[in-house]
Amino acid sequence: FTGLDISDPQQLMDRAMELGLMHNDDPSQGMTFPNLETLLEDQGVPCHLENGTIDSLKEKLDAGYGVTAMVDSGEIWYPDTETVEDDAPDHFLVVAGIDEARGVVILSDPGSETGNQLEVSIEQFENAWQDSDCQMLVSDEIDPDLAGTAPEPVDETGMASESKPPWAIANLA
Repeated sequence: FTGLDISDPQQLMDRAMELGLMHNDDPSQGMTFPNLETLLEDQGVPCHLENGTIDSLKEKLDAGYGVTAMVDSGEIWYPDTETVEDDAPDHFLVVAGIDEARGVVILSDPGSETGNQLEVSIEQFENAWQDSDCQMLVSDEIDPDLAGTAPEPVDETGMASESKPPWAIANLA
């Protein structure tokens, strides 16, 4: 979001611990969405929580706002085995884009080793997102590097015709 550059992710984790933002002071248990908002604000990234729709999410992305969504991780990671709807929003991830032509949402998911540029169907994303009442954390400032950037066009093989950008909530270089 908005130029935040984190060269040492451990510093961000340490700051979250200092602020008491981790659930039960245990990083393995994560943090709440409001606490993520607090951490980003602390790091100079003005943002706010809101509930949305797939259309309002797409509008935010098209305008260049950074967006993180709260989802039910089981519906993203294990769609074939999550047969019982548990309405358990337990994970947040960055929404990098929506490609309506291919019917996919493009995610940057820190909970998956292959989560950068992870593509899931719009329907699968909406089902997982609805468990949080479609809650999203939206940057208050437009990132000019994101404004107007649509997902890369695909060629006849279904692959992006140009290299994919490194989508993320912050540059963890």
